[in-house]
Amino acid sequence: MAEIRGHRRYAFLKMRAAAAALSPAAPAWDGIRRGEPGTAFPTTMPARGELLAAGYLVVEEVDGADEAELTNAGLSPQQAAAVLAAVESLT
Repeated sequence: MAEIRGHRRYAFLKMRAAAAALSPAAPAWDGIRRGEPGTAFPTTMPARGELLAAGYLVVEEVDGADEAELTNAGLSPQQAAAVLAAVESLT
């Protein structure tokens, strides 16, 4: 099960939920999210391009994710496992 390990991730999840519900609050949550500090993905991050394409911008937004969340976002199970291992080593 995915976890919330920080305010950046909390705001990211709230933004995604609001966007999925077509809520007018989505842009506000996106602004809050982007206002929080975050660590850019290293250039060696597995599936970095796929993460960015799925809307993840920084390590803190992935920290607490699980394989199901990442595969639902479009990563393969192998990519998701590699991302989770990389995030674990970064945090």
